[in-house]
Parts: sequence; structure tokens; C-alpha cells
Amino acid sequence: AFQGNVMATNQPAPPMKLQPITNPDLTPSPDVPLAILKRKMMASNDIRVARGLLMEINTHLKVREMLAESMRQVVERVTGNKLKAEEVLNERAELSQHQCYKTAVNHYKYNCYNWHKTEYEYALRHLYALVNLCERGYSADSIQLAMDSVCRFRF
Repeated sequence: AFQGNVMATNQPAPPMKLQPITNPDLTPSPDVPLAILKRKMMASNDIRVARGLLMEINTHLKVREMLAESMRQVVERVTGNKLKAEEVLNERAELSQHQCYKTAVNHYKYNCYNWHKTEYEYALRHLYALVNLCERGYSADSIQLAMDSVCRFRF
């Protein structure tokens, strides 16, 4: 019965079968702002507007680079070893150490990069490294200390 109507006797509609998308021109969510800027620049016939958009694109890319580099530094400080840091940055562990991760993520958000600010949304792409650190047994305290060291110049 539709929405609890006991008087309705119609059978529910069969599930829809959708064709697979063969040629997706899809953009991952974190890349949408950059894709919009690129399309605006390509569509612009005004050189001043295009230059302004190019500057915005470059700023956006520099922020992405800074976010990646900051997380790399945090991981290196926690592990104390560049080789181990690379392993941590190149794996995707499943989360079971929820308390460690929650503590680390909150500290990162409020002391390094708040991903609720548009310019730092891409920071979400690097949180997997915190999962990996917690899953490898590093303490939330050691992760927080590393963040404090790396992010101290942010404010």
C-alpha cells in the first residue's frame, strides 16, 4: 500500500532498468570547482577574464599541492621514516580504530584545514592517510603533535 494507504490495491511498479553509462563525462565532486573554472576560461573571449580565471586555477592547484604536502609532512613526522611515510600514503586501509581516527580528523579540521571552507574542500581527499596511521597503531597523540608541528604556521 502506497504510503500506508490500506485501501490501495495497486502493485508497486517494477524496478527500472537503466542502461550503463558508456561514455561518462563525469567529474568527481572534489574536482568540480576546478572543472568549472577551466570551462569558464575556455569559453571566455576576453583575455582579461581568461587571465583572471587562469590565476584562480593556479591558486586552486597551489592549495591542492599545499594540502598534499602538509599531509605528507604529518605522516613523515609520525612515522619518522620517509619510506614508511610513502607506504602510509599509498595504501587504503579499512577503518577499525574509530576513536583514534575521530580524534585525528577533528584535530586536522580545527588546527590545519577546515574542509568546510571552500578553498580547503580538497583536504577530504587526504583523510585516508589518518586512517592508515591509526590502523598501523600510531597514537592519536603522536598524530596531533605532528599536525601541530606542520600546521603551526597556518594561523
